[in-house]
Amino acid sequence: GSDCRAAVDILDKRDIDTGKKRASDAAYNLASQLLAAQLNLSAGAERCQAVVDAVNGGQTVLADIGFEGMGSHLKGRQAESQSFMTDLVDELWTQRPALEEAQRRGGPVLLTGLGLGLVVDALLATTPAEQVTVVEASADVVALVAPYLRDRHGAAVEVVHADAFAWAPPPGARFTVGWHDIWPNHADPACEPESRRLFARYAPHCDWQGSWALQYRTDEAAALQAR
Repeated sequence: GSDCRAAVDILDKRDIDTGKKRASDAAYNLASQLLAAQLNLSAGAERCQAVVDAVNGGQTVLADIGFEGMGSHLKGRQAESQSFMTDLVDELWTQRPALEEAQRRGGPVLLTGLGLGLVVDALLATTPAEQVTVVEASADVVALVAPYLRDRHGAAVEVVHADAFAWAPPPGARFTVGWHDIWPNHADPACEPESRRLFARYAPHCDWQGSWALQYRTDEAAALQAR
């Protein structure tokens, strides 16, 4: 029915009235992740208080901006002033290649992009990764998240406040996994060339590398193909 059609549009980041693609609007990206998380929970996915709080928080953000699946909400400078960092179920799913490679390879891991520290927590809790170095450009994000990670994981986490396109690992540093997640919107045309730049920059230091944005696009294309 109409509710099912609207749900498919939201998952595909489309306006439910016009069908227009709105992947460049941060509100539609949040709504898509939120709905995916709610569907996963309804299907019996494991839940904890942190997941419930994240879902409730996402609902609050969308309610505050009057999001109803139609029209434009957070684009351009307005979107740039927002920082959408989530720990929703969908977010962890799109990060799975980093966890899978760390599970297979162990060793020290390099992350560009800190977010809420979801990937750091998952790496150190569920894989043989022994050390995680994170490069984060935002001083505000570092101040918010780094103290929690240091309290929780101690010396196993190093958070570096720096631009991932300019930072250089210490001489002789080697990482089994390099995972890049610095973009708020996977649909941004800059994601692919910037991913390639990061791959080239860290190739001498990483055995394997991946990009959240490119992985998200791959998963999205596969989901649409399966419809």
